[in-house]
Amino acid sequence: IFVSSRGTIFVSGPGQPLLRSIDGGVTWKKSHDWSFWRMTEDNMNGTLYAGNYSHRNDPVFNARVFRSTDEGTTWQTIFEDERLDHVHSIRWDAKYRRLYISTGDTSRYRGQAYSDDEGRTWHWLNNGSSQGHTDIAISDHFVFWGTDDNLGRLIRAPRDPAQDGKTITWAPYHHVWWVVAEKQQIYAG
Repeated sequence: IFVSSRGTIFVSGPGQPLLRSIDGGVTWKKSHDWSFWRMTEDNMNGTLYAGNYSHRNDPVFNARVFRSTDEGTTWQTIFEDERLDHVHSIRWDAKYRRLYISTGDTSRYRGQAYSDDEGRTWHWLNNGSSQGHTDIAISDHFVFWGTDDNLGRLIRAPRDPAQDGKTITWAPYHHVWWVVAEKQQIYAG
């Protein structure tokens, strides 16, 4: 579930389309055919970003990031990689106007990338079999990445310049499914 700054509600589930409601959930319309795990927004201009969550048995099996400038009425593809399964998470850094993504699950190529130009070009921070990241959070000074690589790592990186980070905590035989940050506080589960 995601709620935009304008109050549009978006919901999606495994193998289900992305739905949107502009009336507080009274009525729903299909916004996109694909499933999405997480969304983010540039609150300054209302641009929405969403990363698909396709499963390996889907006819179209690759990672894509979409952008909408009309509250989810239409979407444009701004990232696509057929070597990857899907996008685990996507976060907008308003201060540095940077879009971050974490991709999975194909072991050789998964990793973290960012764009400083609203998705026109992408730069990999790190990728490979040990880069299974499920969520991204942004605090006052850092970007945090949670991993699903069975090591339960929480990784911290500076916000600027964008770069790979260092592991700050481990929980072997676990996965970090979500990370939330506000100001200087961080939560991971």
